[in-house]
Amino acid sequence: MDDAPRPLGVVRVESGDGRVDGLLGRLADLDELPVAEHQGVYEENHEGLRAVLSALDVAQGPPPPSVR
Repeated sequence: MDDAPRPLGVVRVESGDGRVDGLLGRLADLDELPVAEHQGVYEENHEGLRAVLSALDVAQGPPPPSVR
């Protein structure tokens, strides 16, 4: 039995947003990194994705007032 780590083989579909695709592409590096370094990559991705979402919110502006 071989206990060596093996890539999961998960196929990633491009999102169409270069910022998001760049961040998610970094996850492919996990196969080559020691497990001790995985948390840092996950945290980097989480913060990066939050920044992208925040930028989208700012670009759209506040929602219109609701009609009652």
